[in-house]
Amino acid sequence: MALGILFFSWKKDNGAYNHAAVVTGNNQGVVRIAQHGFNDRDTLAAIMARNRTGPNPIVEVGALRPMSR
Repeated sequence: MALGILFFSWKKDNGAYNHAAVVTGNNQGVVRIAQHGFNDRDTLAAIMARNRTGPNPIVEVGALRPMSR
């Protein structure tokens, strides 16, 4: 069951979100992500570390999650 969707924007995208990933788990603050192009069991921390520097870093992450019932 998906716990939410994350949207990513990189510096060169001028504020547009052009990538999405599905949150598949959250275990004691370790957010697990499924996405295309990388390991399908990646973590949000690993994604942010990989894209923190360089010519086109991630500048914004948006989150969409379902309301609890």
